[in-house]
Amino acid sequence: DRRRDSEIKANAPALFKAAWDQVFAIAEEANGKGFEFKPNGNSERRSLEYTGGPTYRPTGMRPEIITVSLSPDRRTLEVSGLKNGPLAFQIEPCADNIVCLHFEGNQKTPEEAAWIIMGCFLFGELNRPVTLQP
Repeated sequence: DRRRDSEIKANAPALFKAAWDQVFAIAEEANGKGFEFKPNGNSERRSLEYTGGPTYRPTGMRPEIITVSLSPDRRTLEVSGLKNGPLAFQIEPCADNIVCLHFEGNQKTPEEAAWIIMGCFLFGELNRPVTLQP
């Protein structure tokens, strides 16, 4: 219905920002431990470049880059550039009538979404979403 769609579209940018802020916080913490993540982008499309870590320094290789974006219809948080294909977090109303992220049918907080995104970014070769824990 129109009210539901309006609510999703109105709240999607804040939900996207909250999820990105969590991804950024994880990257910043990792940078303090010898990893090299570089963020970039704008309010609806962000990228994170990974150029190496304490035990992994690609030589002559291109850095790995993921893009986290809000879909044009503002109903999906999309993650591209992952080794095993894109991820999608649906933006839908929750039981308590607020707008939340959903992944594989389950409600996720922005922090949980960030850990899924970073797990898949760093461990994509495992062929399934990896949920890292803080």
